[in-house]
Amino acid sequence: MPILYKIKQITAPHTSACGKFYALAQHTGTWRTRDVARIIQANCSLKESDVLAVISELVCTMKLLLQDSQRVQLDGFGTFKIAITNEPVDRPEDFDPQRNVRSLKIIFWPEYSICADGHRVKVLLDGAELVETPKTR
Repeated sequence: MPILYKIKQITAPHTSACGKFYALAQHTGTWRTRDVARIIQANCSLKESDVLAVISELVCTMKLLLQDSQRVQLDGFGTFKIAITNEPVDRPEDFDPQRNVRSLKIIFWPEYSICADGHRVKVLLDGAELVETPKTR
């Protein structure tokens, strides 16, 4: 199954890339948790309800661990951690989380392997094929 893309032109004025073209990934649908659970059920001995329970517990456990300042590494998948976006201050004593923290976000690093030539290959993208989306009339 290929990764679909279409070619778009950069129209932002006042940039060095204006008028140039780039690939934009196309998505043909969204698979919800239950849909994923059905596929997993078909490929292993677990029932759909068991898979849904595990996924639900994984989400709860990850939330608990991340909010306890832990990183969560899922082998074959990747690592998650919390990052803080904030306004800098001149002195440490001037920092107030209520005033200076703009947001919290989740950072995800996909797991990767290193090829013989030294390049990193993200496990979830290993073997991916790109195909341009057919043009519609």
